Amino acid sequence: EHLPSVLSRLWPNHADHSSSSSSSSGEQLFTREQLALYVGGKPPAKQQIYVAILGQVFDVSKAPHFYSPGEGYGHFAGTDGSKSFITGDFAGDITDDVSSLDAESCLALVGWLDFYHKTYTYKGKLIGRFYDAEGAPTAALESVHTRAQAGKAVRAAREAEEANWPSCNSKWTQDEGGSVWCDGGLYPRKLFVEMKAGRASWRCACFKELGWSDVRKVYVDCDPDAHLCRTNAEAEAADEERDVPAELQAMLAN
Repeated sequence: EHLPSVLSRLWPNHADHSSSSSSSSGEQLFTREQLALYVGGKPPAKQQIYVAILGQVFDVSKAPHFYSPGEGYGHFAGTDGSKSFITGDFAGDITDDVSSLDAESCLALVGWLDFYHKTYTYKGKLIGRFYDAEGAPTAALESVHTRAQAGKAVRAAREAEEANWPSCNSKWTQDEGGSVWCDGGLYPRKLFVEMKAGRASWRCACFKELGWSDVRKVYVDCDPDAHLCRTNAEAEAADEERDVPAELQAMLAN
């Protein structure tokens, strides 16, 4: 599905007149306290199970094996845990504060929203971080929308890069440790990807050319013309802890 149509779901116009609290378009509006009742429990809790993502509320009652208390996704019931859809933290800080997520993470979060629209019944909006008391989008939601659009461009650029420099094969065993290799006579290199939280991140990529540089490194203790490299996690981590070289700093500045 094209991103514009997915992002349009951030401003749905489905009507639900079952609540005395509704937006100007007729959508049901929930406070956090009201949503917290929809956990599939006994009174005063509601029998239905509702989950919110990016401020949109869905009835997931048809999947109690996922969302009932004690089940794998039961912590999402009756709340908006948008951030955990990306971080995978299901037991710690269940929050809808996604301000720290990068562009691709926001794109992935919008993908989760699309999944819920396709899979479950949309019920309305949650008043709070993403929608105001009138059901209108907030600046926080606009920020997610903007970052998701940027994430589309980042993903396209990465996919184009991976088409030119495909990822290495990799394997790890208890007896032999780790290894990376390239088929077809290509050479494995540790390729700079981006800076995250002040640190460089890398991936293993296969190159036709034998050359190397500060942004296309030969693996530690591996011959430059080798097609298979044994990897040493401790040595590679130490290599990545070194200061970002001047060449890389200049590239990032531009």
